[in-house]
Parts: sequence; C-alpha cells; structure tokens
Amino acid sequence: MKTRLVGALRNNGLVFLDQLVSSGTNAVAILTAAAMLGVQELNKYALIQLVATTLIALQRALICEPSLSLNDSDHRADISLRWTASFWLPVGIVGAAAGYALWGTIPGMVTLASIALPGIQDLLRYRAFGLGRVLRTVIADSVWLIAFVSAVLLAHNGSSESLVLAWTHSAGVSTVVLFFRGDRRRLRSHREIFARGKYQLTEWGIAAATSTIPLFVAQAVVAISSVGAFRLAQTLTGPLNTISSFVTVKFLIDAPSFSKMDASESARYVRRANLALTAVAAIYAASLLTAFLFLGRFLGSVAHSGMSYALPITVLSAVVTAPAATYTAYTKAVGMQKSAIAPRVAVLVVNVITTAIGVAMAIAWGVDPLVLPIAATAITLIVAWRITFTRVANRRRGISSPRAVPGYLDDVDTKPSASSLGE
Repeated sequence: MKTRLVGALRNNGLVFLDQLVSSGTNAVAILTAAAMLGVQELNKYALIQLVATTLIALQRALICEPSLSLNDSDHRADISLRWTASFWLPVGIVGAAAGYALWGTIPGMVTLASIALPGIQDLLRYRAFGLGRVLRTVIADSVWLIAFVSAVLLAHNGSSESLVLAWTHSAGVSTVVLFFRGDRRRLRSHREIFARGKYQLTEWGIAAATSTIPLFVAQAVVAISSVGAFRLAQTLTGPLNTISSFVTVKFLIDAPSFSKMDASESARYVRRANLALTAVAAIYAASLLTAFLFLGRFLGSVAHSGMSYALPITVLSAVVTAPAATYTAYTKAVGMQKSAIAPRVAVLVVNVITTAIGVAMAIAWGVDPLVLPIAATAITLIVAWRITFTRVANRRRGISSPRAVPGYLDDVDTKPSASSLGE
C-alpha cells in the first residue's frame, strides 16, 4: 500500500512538474519577445505563436485528450503517428506558402512552416502520457526550455522570425527524447479516437468563441480602453490555467481508475479535487490582489484605472469557476465527451446576451461593457458544469433518482454500476 502511494505521488508530481515546465516555456517565450522586440515585431511574433498554439489546442481536443480517455486498465494507450503526416505536413506546406507570400524569402517560408514542430512535439508528449512515460515528457519539455533559452542567447538577431525559429526548432530538438518504440497491441485507431474527439473539438470551438466574443464585440462597437487591462488580468491568472491543465491530464491518465470506481467513490474523488483546486485558486487570488494593492501604483494611471476593477473581476471569476476544471476533466475521463457540449452552449448563449446588454449599458450610461458578461459567464459556467456532472454521475450509476446527485452520493450504499466505463 505504501509503495503504491509513493508511486502515485511520484507520478502526480511528475505530471505537475511537466505542466509547469511546459507552461513556463511558452511564458518565457512571450516575455522574451516582449523584452526584445519592438511593437511591430512583437505583434508578428504573438500572431504566429497564436496560430501555432491554436492548432495545438485543436489537436489536443481532437486527438490527444480523447486518446488518453481510452486508456485501458494497464494505463496504456498508444497513438498512431500517421496523424503527424496527415495533419502537420499540410500545415507545414501551407505555412511555407504563407511565409513566402508575407516575406518573399526562404527564411520566411521556413519560419511559418516550422510552426508544425511544436504540434508534433505535443502529440508525442501526449503519446508518452498514454504509455506511462511521464518522466520522458518532463525531460523533453525541459530540453525545449533549455534549447530555447540557449538559441535566444546565441542566435537572436532582434527579429520576430529568429525568435519564432528559436521557439519552434527547440521544440523539434526536444522530440528526440519522445521518440521511442510503442506497443502496437495497444494502438488506438483514429476512428475510435475521433468518435470522442469530434465532441471535444466542438466543445473547444464553443469555448474559444465564448472567451473572445466579449472582447471583440466591445472593442468594435464602443472602442473601450479596458481590453488591455482584462487581457493582462487574464495573463496573471496563467498559473491557475496551468493547474487546471494538470487536473485535466491527471484525470485522463487515471481514466481506468474511474471505470473501477462506483458513483460514491467518483463523487468523493471529484469533491476532494474541487476543494483543493478552489483553495489554491482562492489563495492565489488573494495574493494577486494584495500584490496589486501595494504595487499597482507603479503602473501608469490609465493601466491602474482599468486594472483596479479588471483584476478583481477576473480573479474572482477564476475562483468561482475553479471546480469546473474537475467536472470537465471527469466528463472526458469517463468517455462522455458529448455531455460537455450542452454546458458550453448554455454559457455561450448567456455570454452573447450579456455582451449585448453590456454594450447597450456602455452606450447609455458609460459603464464598462465587459463586466457584466464576464461575471454572468462565470456564474453560468459553474452552474452548468455542476448540473452536467450530476447527470454524468447519474448516468454512470444507471438510475434517475433525484437523490443521485453529488451531494447525496456519500449517503447511498452504491454497488459498482454495470454501465460504468470499461465494462
């Protein structure tokens, strides 16, 4: 028992460490760009990195996370590497064409084509997760970070292209660690993965639209000055996003464990994760607000004015919605990706309506149009996901009793359901 506990703690620690290093690499890259590039070059770099990270997010939704949720009882699930040719090869070709159209040079072609390298690295990284090679992911992401910093110090020439190449090619270097022989006996077919991935991709698209609609609409209609303040506030909550990513990966890696749990055990597991995540979010939010209270005066007057309400609203929303990460991860881990679409649609509808109301209030009374949609979206998000988790838990128990909700599960002597995943 002690050996198993030590092994679980070691594995959890490695997964969390990998999330820190992975997120840290992207953070270091954008901070380096902000420090070394002029405004125009920074905009170009940020746009190229945004395209790359968006493609990676698409891949995770369609391929990587669904494959992890298909892990068997031995915590192993191999991914076919044919995806690298069928998806990233066209991306590289299109990128090369776009690079030539923009810059008309071979280096420009290589720059945009190389955005495929971080995507290939991320696919191999999730493959390693699925095959239980977590230590390899930590080493690979550490190699990426070290190679990037080294490339910047040795070869950066002050252009956005050189910084992009440093970021993408250092990812390519790190893939060497992630190339290892898989297990064809445990190979998951793309059809099997897509069966779940199509729902995750839909969910991801709705979530992306929800997060961008208020900013674009408000800026387009009333040209407010607080968009930058809210974006900065969202950036400052980045560590919470890292923890949420850790929760998602951890739940997906442990998918076989959920198939062995009855509803009561699952509810207790999710509730403990919720309490821990909410506590961490609350502590971080309090620390961030305290730091702003004492250090905010060093910002310019315009930035301080916007951040004075953008930061509290953003971090409080993050605390309120913290449990949604565990509900989302649980829904994916038990193979019910389709159930994740309904809460996303509900949030999107509320988001669109409150954005319209917020813009109307801004025109009529001059209030910031982003406050209402951000607050309303946070409340709707946690309520919708709580309801979704209840329904998923009920479905796994195979009953429709009104007492079969997370608040009551501990009081019910529930036998393992015949309908649980892994049957």
